[in-house]
Amino acid sequence: MICKSHSRIPVTPHRVLFAALVASFASGSWAACLDTPSGNAALTASAGSICNASRTDYSGNNVAGAYGDGSVLNLLAGTSLVTTGGSTYTLSSGGLNVGGTPTEAASLVHALGDLSLTSRGNNSRALYIYSGANAGNVLNKVQIDGNLVAMRAGSSGGAVVQNTGGVIEVTGSTRLGADASTTAPAPVDGIRNGASGGTTGSNFFRNGLTIYSAATGISNSAGLVQVLGAAASINSTAGAAINISAGTVDMPVPATITSGTGTAILASGGQVALGNSTPSSATPAAGTSLVSLGTQAVTVQGANGILASAPGGNTVQMQGGSVVANTGDAISVNAPAAANSIHIQAGQLTASAGRAIVDGPGNGNTSVILESTAQVSGSIVLGDGSDSLTIHGTDISQITLIDGGDDVSTADGFVDRLTLAGINGPQPAAKFLNWERISLTGNSDLTLTGSSLVTGSGALAGEAMGLVVNGGNTLRFQDATFSVNGDLGNQGQVALANSHAGDVLTVTGNYAGGGSLALDVVLGDSSSAADHLVVQGNTDATPTTLAISNLAGAGAATSGDGILLVQVAGSSAANAFTLPAPGYIDVGGFRYQLVQVGNNWYLQSKAIVVADPDTPTNPEEPPVPGTTTHLAPVPTLSGWALMLLSSIAAMFGMGQLRRRQR
Repeated sequence: MICKSHSRIPVTPHRVLFAALVASFASGSWAACLDTPSGNAALTASAGSICNASRTDYSGNNVAGAYGDGSVLNLLAGTSLVTTGGSTYTLSSGGLNVGGTPTEAASLVHALGDLSLTSRGNNSRALYIYSGANAGNVLNKVQIDGNLVAMRAGSSGGAVVQNTGGVIEVTGSTRLGADASTTAPAPVDGIRNGASGGTTGSNFFRNGLTIYSAATGISNSAGLVQVLGAAASINSTAGAAINISAGTVDMPVPATITSGTGTAILASGGQVALGNSTPSSATPAAGTSLVSLGTQAVTVQGANGILASAPGGNTVQMQGGSVVANTGDAISVNAPAAANSIHIQAGQLTASAGRAIVDGPGNGNTSVILESTAQVSGSIVLGDGSDSLTIHGTDISQITLIDGGDDVSTADGFVDRLTLAGINGPQPAAKFLNWERISLTGNSDLTLTGSSLVTGSGALAGEAMGLVVNGGNTLRFQDATFSVNGDLGNQGQVALANSHAGDVLTVTGNYAGGGSLALDVVLGDSSSAADHLVVQGNTDATPTTLAISNLAGAGAATSGDGILLVQVAGSSAANAFTLPAPGYIDVGGFRYQLVQVGNNWYLQSKAIVVADPDTPTNPEEPPVPGTTTHLAPVPTLSGWALMLLSSIAAMFGMGQLRRRQR
């Protein structure tokens, strides 16, 4: 080895790992450069020395490293470092750098090309870097100019790569595995990234990253793990593929994140950004988590997909890609007393056997938005708190349950709101469960199947609860009888009309109008079949227009109250229901009009009386002498005609005057 000596800077022990490094030097003092083919600390640079390796293969215990500020170890391209067992690390760069200044050089391991690392021994590391207490931001570094292959062979515990305060940069591709010789990985973490002594780890993989592990793929408690260039594949057969509590895992590339029996992404804090995503927040607040999937090809799959459980609140965003849960939940958020947000703009969310979206225990408020291009399969189950779900034209046919959690009462102060925007076609009413308020908007034309829908009633802070059909939207029912167990607000159209008279819609709460109610009626006598609305509460004074479709009724005179259309158990204002202009329906010589009898509303009809033109009228009797006869008014003349007559009269008057003067 060629060695250039610098001034020696003493290094103090750093935890158990660094103690092992010091113990590797039997004499207790460090040689500046050590270069032997095998043995304990076979290849090292220390005391500020610059050391160049003389060969490409080394083996032993704690094989190689650079220690102390300014120490540099240069490795030849194609170097292979292999531990023989009982090692703490294969390659290390570190030093405490206590009191260092920004101008001081940190320790550096520089691989001039491809590098292969193999580590044996329980709780060991193939690549280990730390910087410790570092007042001057002097970070030790491992720089690899080619490709990196780092393996843990036949042992458990520890990690393939651990960074507790330093910089790892790989310009080529990176492959980290648990075992180089078999396809079955050992329970070893792929990357552990964190902090120590005030410094955090930064890891840059500039041409893709592949990890195969039976423990955690990437564990990030501080700092940055970034994958650029080529695709990322993080595969854990048993643990989490990514487990983050703080810091950032950034992969603006196509990514496959999989876990066999565990959760693909566990986020109790920090940020995970995959597939060139554009998250709503560049840096999430402390105590919160943010997981975002971008528009590039991203697959997140495991027994569970994504679990975000930061106590300060969690955000999950999908702009594309897919999240698949094989046996459990696809996306789960859990902040017992804070707000959560889930926004699925596009992509596929699938729960093969569990829940597609779930809100964990506690009273935190969760907001969920599904856009039109989102594909969701499975159930949506929210928890306590005031939760909201907005569905913008999404195909919800594969969503088995949409549950707001809690109940439909506002007595506990929680209000769960479901907004269905642009939702068309039939949907089981039983799919919508535990919502105090359900709003139909966005030009929806929804048909509810089944027999009943349970929703809220009353109002809270001026906001109406229950099922609300906004203007421009239509609500239909497939079955002949249906019950809205709660309040119904109809500012759009509620349609019972389906070419079959006799359907019954029951509202167990109050009814608010302003829209139209479409009914099928056989317009005949009082026994005629007709759709009708039953309101067990009250109706407000905002008029509802009854749009009547006559099903082959020939017309007849009604008797008694007439044909029942609306039955109200409570109070009903005088103008609560009307017929469209002209305010009546003529059929077969009978005129039907809407009449309120008590609190109920009926159609009543009678024959239309038309005067016979052949029947002579009675002549007027001559006036009795001494009485005033009221003549019919004389038609008035227009202004021009009146002026002409006045002129003629004036001329005639002048002529008569001249004759008298003669």
